[in-house]
Amino acid sequence: MAGALVGAGGAVAAAAVTGRGQNKQWRRQTRRDAYVAFLTVAMATHQLLDEIGRGIIRASYADSERSERLTLAREQIGKLESARIVVSLEGPASVTQAAYEVWRSCSEWHKKLQGADPDALGVELTRSCIWCCQGDAEQCLEDAHEACRLAMVR
Repeated sequence: MAGALVGAGGAVAAAAVTGRGQNKQWRRQTRRDAYVAFLTVAMATHQLLDEIGRGIIRASYADSERSERLTLAREQIGKLESARIVVSLEGPASVTQAAYEVWRSCSEWHKKLQGADPDALGVELTRSCIWCCQGDAEQCLEDAHEACRLAMVR
């Protein structure tokens, strides 16, 4: 009888260890999925803002098309915000802060694109302002990618 109790105790302990390992793996996969979703939306947002900036500098858009593109970008930034919130729930502070910086930089870039007027400011000044925001967003995106990668190896 004592052997049966020891055997049952060992089985319970093994199940608990296995359960903790499975939970840890599930949490890791959940974080990874959140990071991938965020970075995917961030890249799409960056590409859209870049395209709009180039169009504004080249004067490629009629007013209505420019307005439509900027509205589309605002919606994309909304998707970025949603993905950022999920990351903030799943990730450590370093990833949460990096994700926030991506959202902030893309929001500022969008704001700069809304006010960009090559006719009033001149093409060079407009380009400089847009590229400054783009550079900030690119750096923030690189930093977020690195923060996600580091968080996954811990």
